[in-house]
Amino acid sequence: MNNRFLLASKKIADRFLQNVIFIDDMADKSENDSPQAFNSMVVTKFFASKGKLCTILAPKNSDEFLNYTQLLMKADVIVLDWTLIFQQQASEELDPEADAPDEEIHGADTLKVIRTLCTDCQKYKLIIVYTGDVNLEEINNAIFQAISDIEGASKGMCEIHLRNTSIFVRAKDDMTHGRFKHLPKFKPYVLSYDMLPEFILEKFTQEVYGLIPNFVLNTLATIRENTSLILSKLSKDLDSAYMGHRIIQDNQSDAKLMLTRVFGDALIDLANTKDRDYQDLVHAWIEECVQEPVLENDKRLSKDILLKLVDPALTIEERIALVGNAGFKGKNLEKYAPRLYTVPERDNENANIEFAKLTHHKNYFRPSSIPPVLSLGTIVMSQNSKKYYVCVQQRCDSVRIKEGVRNFIFLPLIEKGGEHPILTDDGKTLSVDYTSYNITVFPFKATHGCISAHINENSEYVFIANKGEADDTDNVEIFRWIVDLKDLHAQRIINTYCAKVYRVGLDESEWLRAQK
Repeated sequence: MNNRFLLASKKIADRFLQNVIFIDDMADKSENDSPQAFNSMVVTKFFASKGKLCTILAPKNSDEFLNYTQLLMKADVIVLDWTLIFQQQASEELDPEADAPDEEIHGADTLKVIRTLCTDCQKYKLIIVYTGDVNLEEINNAIFQAISDIEGASKGMCEIHLRNTSIFVRAKDDMTHGRFKHLPKFKPYVLSYDMLPEFILEKFTQEVYGLIPNFVLNTLATIRENTSLILSKLSKDLDSAYMGHRIIQDNQSDAKLMLTRVFGDALIDLANTKDRDYQDLVHAWIEECVQEPVLENDKRLSKDILLKLVDPALTIEERIALVGNAGFKGKNLEKYAPRLYTVPERDNENANIEFAKLTHHKNYFRPSSIPPVLSLGTIVMSQNSKKYYVCVQQRCDSVRIKEGVRNFIFLPLIEKGGEHPILTDDGKTLSVDYTSYNITVFPFKATHGCISAHINENSEYVFIANKGEADDTDNVEIFRWIVDLKDLHAQRIINTYCAKVYRVGLDESEWLRAQK
């Protein structure tokens, strides 16, 4: 039976993947009978038939090869030769019966490029070492040794995986020379030219095989395909209006922030209007990836129920009844929900934590080179008292500050149950202490119109409160920046606090009060 979710995932990955870059010094020597030979024309035609741009480069020397690194960072898929014949070897005719060149000489430049791609590029990368050598396992070991210090590095048979990179070692077609006749274990790792496009698609799909990654890749593909539509709305005709808006801002960085939000809103609108139906993908994911959950007394909830629960036409009451009719306490649906759609060999508890952070943290990508600014929704921890606080100073009072000290208002955060829980990156669950008498004020010295964080000796962002005179460096309290809450989450905190402050207490006739 076909895996519907895998087929759907491959379709999305195929839509996203657009370009492949090959680096092979034999690319212009297809008539050569060496095992290292590479037929550029044939390879290009195979990728063109799949709708992919294929760039093939044949560097003449080591410097030229290394200079291609920046170009490689832009590619969706990178295919590198291992044995690169440079300089003194370039004019020598290769002997097809000769041993493969010394990998210490010819693998060194490839290792440098792979190391750079794995450490300096944040883009997800699929790297294939496509070689005429037979020592595939030794090549794989050499690559792993060069990058094993990178976080998350793991090694398999002719493949290496990191957090945002996958590397596969494969041999060029063996039809002519029979190099693997006595090495049968490596035969599954030999690829002919016509196998390359499908191999690349399959490996890329495996690395992003999930419901949310599919949504992300499909949305990114939509954005890429609709660049002209985006530019038609955010066009050069708006430049004068934007600059007129900018120059009357006390803090001109506010104009850049507003433009970023307008751009973000445009992308959200585009994603919502162009890619709206994910119901079939959700069904396929449940059928192929989810295991039936065990809820009570070792009883399982069937996949039929799991599929019905995602029907958008059902009300919450109908979903509760559906679980109840299956023999479970339907009223516990909210408690069950985080455990219903679990995937084997995944850390599902951690998934709930990380997803919760995405829903209320503003800072997705850390560390950031731009220092945080103290404002509504900023969460800090006092390094003096080890207490947590959330800033409730409205944004209009947090910027355009004249030089000097300004007081900022904070509510304490406590590590016990309460309204509106907040997760920190270090795993603490905090709640806001809304009691009016616990509100706290700390004074901060403004620079460039705002309270900007500094980096301490531990490479952490901190805010420094001047409890004494503005220039008194001894009487200070240091706050470590934790995270910024999303705007609406921060505004909910201030609204809840104000609602509690607005309570009215008065003396009245108890008899009258009882006349309800």
